[in-house]
Amino acid sequence: AATLVAVFSVLLIFNAFSGPPALTILDAQMNSAYANKDGEATIENCNAIMKYYPDNADLAKLMVANISMLQNNFSAASDLYESIREKHPDSPGPMIALGLAHQLQGRFVEAEKSYVVFCYIFDEIFPELVDEVNHFRYLMQEGFSAPPKWPEIYRYQLMHEL
Repeated sequence: AATLVAVFSVLLIFNAFSGPPALTILDAQMNSAYANKDGEATIENCNAIMKYYPDNADLAKLMVANISMLQNNFSAASDLYESIREKHPDSPGPMIALGLAHQLQGRFVEAEKSYVVFCYIFDEIFPELVDEVNHFRYLMQEGFSAPPKWPEIYRYQLMHEL
């Protein structure tokens, strides 16, 4: 019996050290890296969360999508934003970001769909932001795929929340 307890203890200790880091640790590291604008560390922690804790990975996906946008990887960002929007269809940040990702890829019809939904739902709640999104829409209708200073949209906190 003592041998069995010893073997079980060794296995338990081995699994504790060889398993994935705790979600709380990864989450804290991800948030810290994101706040410090350390894209590489943020993506590393986000990828670990997405791999080991897929049911808790929505915010990690959002952070990777936002970083992908700022690194001009619009296709990867739009895929992530679409995944996020499936689970959080009324979240304003991913709604705007998906429209912007589509616009920056020249996919104006898809961009317009995201923008229209955002403007309709949030017109009364975020009028300043709706004005900014309407400016993006206007520029898109005029044939501009990239609104000037588009990264500034990420100054709004809701772009970083679900």
